Amino acid sequence: MKLLERKRDFVSLLLLFVCLGNSACAQTRLFWQIGKADNNTAEFALGPDRSNQYSVSFARDALFITGQSDAKQDWPYIQPGPADVWAGSKSHTFRILFGVKTAPGKGKCELVLDFVDTHSSKPPKMEVKVNDANFVRELPRGAGDESAHGQPDKGREHKLVIEFPAEVIKKGTNEIAITSATGSWVLYDYVALRTPQGAEAGPLESTSRLLDVHSQPFLVERNGGKIYQPVLASVVHIGQPVEAEVKVKVDGAEAVKQTLKSGYKVIGGLAPAVGELRTVEVDVKVAGKSIGKKTLTINPVRKWEVYLLHHSHVDIGYTHVQTDVIKKHWEYFEQVIELARKTADYPAGSRFKWNVEVLWAVDSYLKQASKEKRQEFIKAVKKGWIALDALYGNELTALCRPEELVRLTDCARRLSRQYDLTIDSAMITDVPGYTWGIVPVLAQSGVKYFSVGPNR
Repeated sequence: MKLLERKRDFVSLLLLFVCLGNSACAQTRLFWQIGKADNNTAEFALGPDRSNQYSVSFARDALFITGQSDAKQDWPYIQPGPADVWAGSKSHTFRILFGVKTAPGKGKCELVLDFVDTHSSKPPKMEVKVNDANFVRELPRGAGDESAHGQPDKGREHKLVIEFPAEVIKKGTNEIAITSATGSWVLYDYVALRTPQGAEAGPLESTSRLLDVHSQPFLVERNGGKIYQPVLASVVHIGQPVEAEVKVKVDGAEAVKQTLKSGYKVIGGLAPAVGELRTVEVDVKVAGKSIGKKTLTINPVRKWEVYLLHHSHVDIGYTHVQTDVIKKHWEYFEQVIELARKTADYPAGSRFKWNVEVLWAVDSYLKQASKEKRQEFIKAVKKGWIALDALYGNELTALCRPEELVRLTDCARRLSRQYDLTIDSAMITDVPGYTWGIVPVLAQSGVKYFSVGPNR
């Protein structure tokens, strides 16, 4: 009996040691998670390859409110760092707000940051703040750029687990801030918080906070020809949708009302255009109550008129092979005609018009189109719905011999004669520059206007 008792005591002691070393036995549980553990970035905003839209879509970086936000819209798949020129060459902070009804009390919590990949030569140093607790971690080098451009399977996964005392989590609203302090980007697989058993999620405290105000360097026309300068206020709102307005305290100002939903929001008022520096007070109200007042200096703005040339860039082989590119442009032609037809009765300046950047796709479309579609296309050109531009392709003109430059306008001259058209403009975008020789070539072909978009 004594031998059996000793064996039983030994087994119990062994199980105790195993349990103490096992996180599952520590009674932790998943409190919340953003994304899925699938080594993919498609479930996040801009994923898996639209990093070039980051600065526009996330000008104030990411704010995720658990239980309200959607990873597909509110959490970018990529977090840039100061080394990323395409995202402003600055640190970027992703914030997570979550509510706690019952605090976890004793024990340990784990914040899990699972990355699909990190930059191969400049991995970032991440600064993570959980309420008042701060952590700094250096990340290892990743695999390469392919993972950031639509091939997450080419990434080198790294999982960062930050353990901290459960007392850091408090009842009410909690905040986690993840900042890329140095280096370049990371790609997210998922972010998760694990807490001891007993912690209970709850609603966030409803609040609206004014972050800053700024003016824009352009003018807008409103209210029968009056000229204003936009004044924008950045606000973070937590809670149910509510009406807000920005009021600029100066004679002639116009308040603009908008609905605030949870998250970051930029709302705007309109100040009368100024001829010299002027300091004004901006009052931001949410549900009729002021959440903050700030003074703002408005600079005078030079009056420009901006004309938008609507066109589709012709880029062969960069995203698709030639046969796919040309079919897409044939589809564009027919979509353009339909859009122009639908807006033909709109006021002048509001009707849909479109520019054909080069004639390569037009030439092949007219050769393969039915008689009816060919006539419809030429009719759209003569109505001014579609403008033809004189060059055949987006050539690197400095590489052309003199005769090759001249031949670039052959198709334009042929179409002008064949269909009695006037083609007096040309367009090239997304090339480094243009040789001076293109100028006499265009002039001798009757081209008066040249729209250029150099890629520096």
